[in-house]
Amino acid sequence: MKLGALGRTNRSYGSGPWRAVADMMEVDLPDFGSAISQIWVEIYCNGYTPVHQSFPPGFEPWRPAGIIGPTYFPPLDLTPDARILRKKGELQIRYPSVHFTPQQARDFFYKTMTREALGVAKAELREALSWGLSNALRKTDDFDSDGFLIWFDNWRGLEIDTHRDIYEIWSEAEAERKRRRAAADPWSLLDVDWRKMHPDARKLLDHPEDWSGTDGFAPHGSDTGADIWADWASYSRLTPTKAAQRMGWDPMNPEVRELMERDWFEIHLALAFGHVKRKATCPPELARATCDLLEACGDQADRIAPDKLPEWKSRVMRYRKILEAFCTP
Repeated sequence: MKLGALGRTNRSYGSGPWRAVADMMEVDLPDFGSAISQIWVEIYCNGYTPVHQSFPPGFEPWRPAGIIGPTYFPPLDLTPDARILRKKGELQIRYPSVHFTPQQARDFFYKTMTREALGVAKAELREALSWGLSNALRKTDDFDSDGFLIWFDNWRGLEIDTHRDIYEIWSEAEAERKRRRAAADPWSLLDVDWRKMHPDARKLLDHPEDWSGTDGFAPHGSDTGADIWADWASYSRLTPTKAAQRMGWDPMNPEVRELMERDWFEIHLALAFGHVKRKATCPPELARATCDLLEACGDQADRIAPDKLPEWKSRVMRYRKILEAFCTP
């Protein structure tokens, strides 16, 4: 069985200590019934954090040292939710954190994490799982929720090997998870409801990483791209300018536009390929503008970490080629 947990703030998705706990648990996690083969938990921190510029992996050396400010993006205001996608055997839970502030979740750094922080995160994850199972499971579902929670309570991964750095232990668990994922079909690992996608979209975006929600180079893998894709019904009819304004900043202001350069690119990419995924097409004006930004990003290859440069160049060329087909009416 798979177990994943990600934190969410108003300007980050995937941050926080909950992921590390779930990663270490999953290595030893057995199955508890045929109804659920994977559980994904989103722990959210309502409110806002001071906003940092967002970059995909490899852009960190270019990251501004200062904080942009706390008012560009609206505070997060979510409520708990739990649902089972029975055809996929997947339980999805959204639950609030009461022990971590948005700032703490946003700035969580794995290399400096402590067992104490992970212990608190484990307790919150347990609350989320218990709540989600009790609210989403039916009596007829084949899943031993009591047995699962007992296993969870008996897991002592944070209490063993206390002479070792917890980051080292988590790194080993993460490596094992990656090994298992590498052995699996990459398309099977995607969290995509293909019924909502255009039948031809997968022919256009024919690499599984293009559909990833965590790959920083993917259209919807950055923080900005993930936010847009998660609320596509609200963003699908918006221009990039309107989308930026909805996200809390004004691209018509030259100083703000320069400061938010990376987000401006990610907005275009997310909108353009949102249309490609849903309609297998893209509005010509949006396609042209996104191609121009992709070309500009391709010229900024010196800002990419050397080990990621080949993938970045390949991705830029591929995305431009797809969108160029839609640049003329």
